[in-house]
Amino acid sequence: MPNYARWCTQSPDHFYVRFHFPDLKPISWALRKSLQHEDLYVCIPCFQARFAHVMRLREYEKETGKKPLRIFDPFAGVGAFSLSLESVGGMQTTHAIEISPSAAITLKNNSPSTTVYNQCSNEVLRYAIRRHELGSEDVLRDLRNKKPLPPPPKPGDFDCIAAGFPCQPHSTLNRFQKANDVKSHLILNLLSWVDFLRPKYCVFENVEGFLRYRPKATQMDSYRVEGGIEMGGLRFLVHAMLTMNYQVRFALLQAGHYGAPQTRVRFFLIAAKQGHVLPDFPQPTHDFPQGRTLEIKFPNGHAIRPITTAKGTAPFPFVTIDDAISDLPRENPKYIRDPTKKSSQDRERARTFPAIRCEKTRSVVNIPLEPNADYRTLPQHLWRWQFANPVSAIARGGFRPGMYGRLDQDGFFHTTVTNVTPTAKQSFVLHPYIGNAVAWPVGAALGRELKDAAFKKWLQDREDIIYVE
Repeated sequence: MPNYARWCTQSPDHFYVRFHFPDLKPISWALRKSLQHEDLYVCIPCFQARFAHVMRLREYEKETGKKPLRIFDPFAGVGAFSLSLESVGGMQTTHAIEISPSAAITLKNNSPSTTVYNQCSNEVLRYAIRRHELGSEDVLRDLRNKKPLPPPPKPGDFDCIAAGFPCQPHSTLNRFQKANDVKSHLILNLLSWVDFLRPKYCVFENVEGFLRYRPKATQMDSYRVEGGIEMGGLRFLVHAMLTMNYQVRFALLQAGHYGAPQTRVRFFLIAAKQGHVLPDFPQPTHDFPQGRTLEIKFPNGHAIRPITTAKGTAPFPFVTIDDAISDLPRENPKYIRDPTKKSSQDRERARTFPAIRCEKTRSVVNIPLEPNADYRTLPQHLWRWQFANPVSAIARGGFRPGMYGRLDQDGFFHTTVTNVTPTAKQSFVLHPYIGNAVAWPVGAALGRELKDAAFKKWLQDREDIIYVE
């Protein structure tokens, strides 16, 4: 019996067919007929070449199943980035650092085999270097339970560093830009890990705003910085990786191109040590309707477009909101029993939740259940000051659409963040652990390219073997 799941995960171009219909718009499932291989024309040379490739890939997977590519994530969150890379097979997230206790617990629960350090990445780096190079016996403790942490990472333990280094200073949603934001300096921690561990591969992620990061900028007021080195963050990152003898390539990737029902553009950099195959970036698998070219423009006037975004070039239609959540119940759920008596812990937790005022709730429930309906469809007696007054910020902005908005089931979600209020420009709500993570389909697509590069290196090494009788 063929292993359909394995076949489909090996490539986005792999699929299988069991039935066919007499036309493209069948009126009944009963009209299906089993498809026989004799009914199809096959290019024999192409099939033979692909079959030989798959057989070699299975041989590689069997070997790497015993010794997978080891991943280290110094800014893990709940592990979505590194675990999505791992999901394609042949890789394992063995160690991770996360400063948030709750996120570290979530990561450990979802990946019990991963050694998780609930500590600051700077502290763990210092701990590792002192232990490895100075023979220090100092102990670093877990932030949550104060227990001693496991032995720190050391050179030779890892094949890949995957890291979504902190992005808040570079995000366009950050209204309070700081010229010397401490979080901007964590890129130094990441590069120090690379210098210390010297992995074969690196995969880094950040927001698109990282391309606009200007080191040495001047603080003009509470909201603005000016000056600095144009694209200095990217220049520094690439220069540091090249100096450490790594090959690099970088690009902007759109999550919707890889099967996420959402628009989310992120910056990625892939690196490979000299002597190893540099992974490619995955080309789109889904025909996403947002028509950005994902071009990166440089100060000298040059530009790159590593990703093909032309409409009709991807094999699959994009994943809609309806595709993603249509299996959920459409009616509002009712309580199945009376609420239990609140404990003191429940009451304390409730104090941290912002209360939504009744007038906001009244406005939300009166938005028509129609695609893209928003505050502009409210009856006049429910208008808020900012909806109608000509001196309000909304009026000065031309009464932009979206607030109190309904989604279109045939469209896609916007980037999800965590400001839970219907009037915010970030009016789309999700838990921060998920909203800040790399979209799983994007991580899996990158994982396939990383696996393919490791597979090519494995083939090269086997071809270079000299057999002595």
